[in-house]
Amino acid sequence: MKNLKTIKQDVYNYLHSFGEMTTKEKREYENLKLCEKYLETKPTEEFVKSEIERISGKINFILDSNNFKQWFNCHPEYRNDKNPQTIYRSEMGLGKFRRQLKTLNYIFNDTVQSATPSTK
Repeated sequence: MKNLKTIKQDVYNYLHSFGEMTTKEKREYENLKLCEKYLETKPTEEFVKSEIERISGKINFILDSNNFKQWFNCHPEYRNDKNPQTIYRSEMGLGKFRRQLKTLNYIFNDTVQSATPSTK
């Protein structure tokens, strides 16, 4: 698991390696800052692991087609939209959960993992 000192060094290196940052570089910098703030709370390795499992479960729940069907049947106002699944994923907070999972995996595994959990 990464520690606060390592992340602070990554933030410093990232900030000083670019003149003017592109949008992607800014997003990566913001992710590093998010990791830094998270590690300032001094989470234990077990807690980070349990959070990864919890958030992976939420993502799998959102991506389950049966849950989308159930939501769709309860929201007739979206039947005429071109892509109601995009609205469903947005309302369920899928983007937020994927970002959290990416951040936690980066902290826990010392490498950036895919934001989508593997389906078993």
